[in-house]
Amino acid sequence: MAIRLLPTPVMATIGVALDGGDSSSTILQAAAPLARALGASITLVSVVERPDIPPDRKPWLEGVAANLRAQGSEVVVDLRVGAAAGELLSFTRDATPLFLALATHGRRGLARLRMGS
Repeated sequence: MAIRLLPTPVMATIGVALDGGDSSSTILQAAAPLARALGASITLVSVVERPDIPPDRKPWLEGVAANLRAQGSEVVVDLRVGAAAGELLSFTRDATPLFLALATHGRRGLARLRMGS
Protein backbone atom coordinates (compact mmCIF):
# COMPACT_ATOMS: atom_id res chain seq x y z
CA MET A 1 0.00 0.00 0.00
CA ALA A 2 1.48 3.34 -1.06
CA ILE A 3 0.93 6.49 0.90
CA ARG A 4 0.46 9.56 -1.20
CA LEU A 5 1.23 12.94 0.32
CA LEU A 6 -0.86 15.78 -0.99
CA PRO A 7 0.57 19.28 -1.10
CA THR A 8 -0.57 21.60 1.64
CA PRO A 9 -3.10 23.99 0.17
CA VAL A 10 -1.82 27.52 -0.04
CA MET A 11 -4.26 30.34 0.49
CA ALA A 12 -4.79 32.37 -2.66
CA THR A 13 -4.00 36.06 -2.43
CA ILE A 14 -5.15 39.19 -4.19
CA GLY A 15 -2.43 41.77 -4.64
CA VAL A 16 -3.48 45.37 -4.07
CA ALA A 17 -0.97 48.02 -5.19
CA LEU A 18 -1.04 51.19 -3.11
CA ASP A 19 1.10 54.29 -3.57
CA GLY A 20 0.13 56.12 -0.40
CA GLY A 21 -2.26 58.51 -2.11
CA ASP A 22 -5.93 58.86 -1.24
CA SER A 23 -7.08 57.72 -4.69
CA SER A 24 -5.05 54.49 -4.56
CA SER A 25 -7.01 53.30 -1.52
CA THR A 26 -10.29 53.38 -3.44
CA ILE A 27 -9.41 50.03 -5.01
CA LEU A 28 -9.91 48.41 -1.58
CA GLN A 29 -13.66 49.02 -1.88
CA ALA A 30 -13.70 46.40 -4.64
CA ALA A 31 -10.78 44.16 -3.66
CA ALA A 32 -11.65 43.53 0.01
CA PRO A 33 -15.18 42.15 -0.52
CA LEU A 34 -13.95 40.08 -3.46
CA ALA A 35 -11.13 38.59 -1.40
CA ARG A 36 -13.57 37.64 1.38
CA ALA A 37 -15.98 36.09 -1.14
CA LEU A 38 -13.17 34.03 -2.69
CA GLY A 39 -11.62 33.09 0.65
CA ALA A 40 -8.39 34.79 -0.43
CA SER A 41 -5.97 36.87 1.57
CA ILE A 42 -4.95 40.38 0.57
CA THR A 43 -1.36 41.44 0.02
CA LEU A 44 -0.91 45.20 0.16
CA VAL A 45 2.02 45.99 -2.15
CA SER A 46 3.70 49.37 -2.16
CA VAL A 47 6.89 50.47 -3.87
CA VAL A 48 9.16 53.36 -2.92
CA GLU A 49 12.13 54.47 -5.02
CA ARG A 50 14.48 54.82 -2.05
CA PRO A 51 14.24 53.19 1.38
CA ASP A 52 14.30 56.58 3.15
CA ILE A 53 11.47 58.20 1.12
CA PRO A 54 8.68 58.36 2.22
CA PRO A 55 9.29 57.25 5.82
CA ASP A 56 5.58 57.19 6.67
CA ARG A 57 4.61 54.58 4.05
CA LYS A 58 5.10 51.50 6.27
CA PRO A 59 3.00 52.83 9.18
CA TRP A 60 0.32 53.93 6.71
CA LEU A 61 0.23 50.46 5.13
CA GLU A 62 0.04 48.82 8.56
CA GLY A 63 -2.93 51.09 9.39
CA VAL A 64 -4.71 50.08 6.18
CA ALA A 65 -3.96 46.43 6.98
CA ALA A 66 -5.34 46.81 10.53
CA ASN A 67 -8.60 48.23 9.17
CA LEU A 68 -8.96 45.33 6.73
CA ARG A 69 -8.18 42.79 9.46
CA ALA A 70 -10.89 44.36 11.62
CA GLN A 71 -13.30 43.61 8.75
CA GLY A 72 -12.26 39.95 8.75
CA SER A 73 -9.63 39.88 6.00
CA GLU A 74 -6.27 38.17 6.24
CA VAL A 75 -3.72 40.79 5.18
CA VAL A 76 0.01 40.85 4.47
CA VAL A 77 2.06 44.02 3.84
CA ASP A 78 4.79 43.92 1.19
CA LEU A 79 6.84 47.15 0.99
CA ARG A 80 9.39 47.10 -1.82
CA VAL A 81 12.20 49.41 -2.90
CA GLY A 82 12.91 50.14 -6.56
CA ALA A 83 11.09 51.06 -9.76
CA ALA A 84 7.33 50.57 -9.36
CA ALA A 85 6.68 48.67 -12.60
CA GLY A 86 9.58 46.27 -12.11
CA GLU A 87 8.77 45.64 -8.47
CA LEU A 88 5.08 44.98 -9.18
CA LEU A 89 6.06 42.48 -11.87
CA SER A 90 8.47 40.90 -9.42
CA PHE A 91 5.67 40.67 -6.84
CA THR A 92 3.42 38.83 -9.32
CA ARG A 93 6.21 36.33 -10.01
CA ASP A 94 6.99 35.85 -6.29
CA ALA A 95 3.49 35.71 -4.82
CA THR A 96 1.49 34.48 -7.85
CA PRO A 97 -1.65 36.38 -6.82
CA LEU A 98 -5.04 35.62 -8.35
CA PHE A 99 -4.82 39.15 -9.72
CA LEU A 100 -3.25 42.51 -9.02
CA ALA A 101 -5.67 45.36 -8.33
CA LEU A 102 -4.68 49.00 -8.60
CA ALA A 103 -6.44 52.31 -8.93
CA THR A 104 -5.80 55.17 -11.30
CA HIS A 105 -3.75 58.20 -10.34
CA GLY A 106 -6.88 60.22 -9.75
CA ARG A 107 -5.74 63.14 -11.85
CA ARG A 108 -8.36 65.71 -12.74
CA GLY A 109 -8.75 68.62 -15.11
CA LEU A 110 -5.77 69.67 -17.21
CA ALA A 111 -3.43 67.18 -15.53
CA ARG A 112 -5.71 64.32 -16.64
CA LEU A 113 -5.96 65.73 -20.15
CA ARG A 114 -2.19 66.11 -20.38
CA MET A 115 -1.02 62.95 -18.57
CA GLY A 116 -4.06 60.66 -18.50
CA SER A 117 -5.46 58.95 -15.43
